[in-house]
Amino acid sequence: MGTWKPASGVFLGGTQQIKSLVGARVRTRTHLLSFPLFDPIQNAPATTDIPVGTVGFVANPQGDSLLIAFPSQPGHVPRSLTELQRGGRFKVVIVNEPTFKQQFDVEFGA
Repeated sequence: MGTWKPASGVFLGGTQQIKSLVGARVRTRTHLLSFPLFDPIQNAPATTDIPVGTVGFVANPQGDSLLIAFPSQPGHVPRSLTELQRGGRFKVVIVNEPTFKQQFDVEFGA
């Protein structure tokens, strides 16, 4: 098990740093309400709530925001982004940099 650190202490911002975090495990510090879902196919405006302590993975940069993938199944914690993607049961949310810094922890040394 790795060490969780507040994103604000390890993430300065920018596309290059987001790319360096792709695949990193992250978890929510608070209950996140009405987060926009990333839907490149339908492009439909939809949102989701994410409970406190939910573990997900940085998937990609999206402009000046991060795409973070979370399991669709409550309580399921995959070991990696690849495992989550292979399972096919996930949702991707768009998180802007200030929110990421304030509301997320990043795992190191796992």
